[in-house]
Amino acid sequence: MYWLRKKILPIPALIGAHPALTLAFRLWNDSRDEGCLPPRCAVDTPQFRLLVPDAHWIDLRRAREDAPIDLGPLEGFASAISPEMNRAGPCFLGDSLIDDLENAAFAGAPIFFEIELSVHGERFGYQALLIPHADDGSHATEIAVIAEAGDVAFAPA
Repeated sequence: MYWLRKKILPIPALIGAHPALTLAFRLWNDSRDEGCLPPRCAVDTPQFRLLVPDAHWIDLRRAREDAPIDLGPLEGFASAISPEMNRAGPCFLGDSLIDDLENAAFAGAPIFFEIELSVHGERFGYQALLIPHADDGSHATEIAVIAEAGDVAFAPA
């Protein structure tokens, strides 16, 4: 499996995204109090689970204890290799996704991206949203990962 492209998009691009991603962002944003990150319990409600059933939560405290980082619905693509080799060797999609998780946690801001993959010459894409949550309002303790299959807006290679 190869990952062909990964493109981080600005949050306003969620308007054209999968409805579950847009809804998850709106619920998260509405749960923020004076700009602070909401705790998971403010967003992860029974109603949220009904509307966004594919949400996966990554506990950053466990990840910081040197436990393997679970990429949730994107775990199956972690071993995808970039077809463009560099001097350091192959570039795995999982490494790039872990960087995105760390960036979302550090910045306390959501990250929206599209990835395009290829298996046996068949191209397919995913849209994903990483949303940080914090029990104290500022230090991210969990990241919600929502990934949905669908068309991605990449130009032809």
